[in-house]
Amino acid sequence: MLPTVNHLDDSAMPRQPFSRQTILTPGGLVHAGHFDNGADYATKRAHGTDDWLLIITVSGAGLLSGVRSEPGDAIAIRPGTAHDYGTDPAVGRWELAWAHLLIPGHCLDLVDWPEAAPGLLRRHIADQELLGRAVVAIDEAERWSRSGSPYDQRLALNAVERALLWCAVAGGGPEPINRDPLVRQVCERILADLADPPDLASLARSVGLSPSRLAHRFTAVVGVSPGVWRERHQLRWACQLLDATDHTVAAVASAVGFSDPFYFSKRFRRFSGRTPSAWRNRSGPAQLPPGRGPEPDAGSASDPGLPGFPRT
Repeated sequence: MLPTVNHLDDSAMPRQPFSRQTILTPGGLVHAGHFDNGADYATKRAHGTDDWLLIITVSGAGLLSGVRSEPGDAIAIRPGTAHDYGTDPAVGRWELAWAHLLIPGHCLDLVDWPEAAPGLLRRHIADQELLGRAVVAIDEAERWSRSGSPYDQRLALNAVERALLWCAVAGGGPEPINRDPLVRQVCERILADLADPPDLASLARSVGLSPSRLAHRFTAVVGVSPGVWRERHQLRWACQLLDATDHTVAAVASAVGFSDPFYFSKRFRRFSGRTPSAWRNRSGPAQLPPGRGPEPDAGSASDPGLPGFPRT
């Protein structure tokens, strides 16, 4: 276990304006640890970091950007999200297992958690056995990252992936679309042609519901609206096309169903934290954005890039 850290404030460090803090060393995939801190522990990152931050509260309590984290709470903070955290003064102690990491694309569904604050995702692990396994996996990641093995970073990343898997098991797995055959049918229709998906009215007709009733039922089961769910998968596909092809950004936008490349770039950046070009030119393993996206704005106009759904 690492020693207590009393206070960190990267906003006071020399930096370029609006730059994110880089935690991982060049070529690094994971930096992990386990702290047991007193009342004066606090960290502030005014512009976020280049990586994901996973924090699991073991005992005591912490405050993360105003969100209270109690034993069993797992918090994932997206890259580029300004945040601060520290011991809850009402408790005076906070034990946490943590990891900064580059999440591979095949693991991003594992952090498809409810958004407790902008860029801050949370899942509670009520099962003590699963909580223990997740914490042990992060502790193992810390040991591997310090081992000096030629495969230390890959083994550490594998350990954190297991921690995320235990969190997913505790939450019942990924999106619960299989709970409702009608919702599953709608999802299958959306995924069948992401480049030219059916609009909300067409989806509603296909399952014999009004658009409003379908939207309500879909959101109750999946946790997000049909439009947000569709955009999530369109942008994931865009990430894969940017990685695997040399298509222009405009061509990628069109291929995933956005008629306006400028709007596509805006949505892509909001979702992933990078522009499409920056995503393509990044270093390190693929980091597809997490499943959750912002909810549509109430009363917004129709989206010219995503016909039939509210603009998000």
